[in-house]
Amino acid sequence: RLALDFVPCYAYRPTFAEDEDLEGFCGEQFLSGNFVKLTSNAGFVNREEYGAHANVAAAFSHYTFHHSRGALLVADIQGVCAGQRDSGQSYAAGPSHADQ
Repeated sequence: RLALDFVPCYAYRPTFAEDEDLEGFCGEQFLSGNFVKLTSNAGFVNREEYGAHANVAAAFSHYTFHHSRGALLVADIQGVCAGQRDSGQSYAAGPSHADQ
């Protein structure tokens, strides 16, 4: 069983910066563990190393697009995966009947 958790992300706008082009940046709490890229904004899904985790991330991206009626899409999902890597072999056979 997999769970998807979110880390709060904060937008910062400096009151002074030596780099005048710096308008702001995002920051979030440090996560310990092995940081992995699950999906990209160009269609990559890391099924070879993190099959089930990557499928949950891809499904979440699809949900954000569908729920916002195409206005938004959360992509480039990265983070720390609890547990061990999986081979993704259970997903190599293609979608299940429920997916079709």
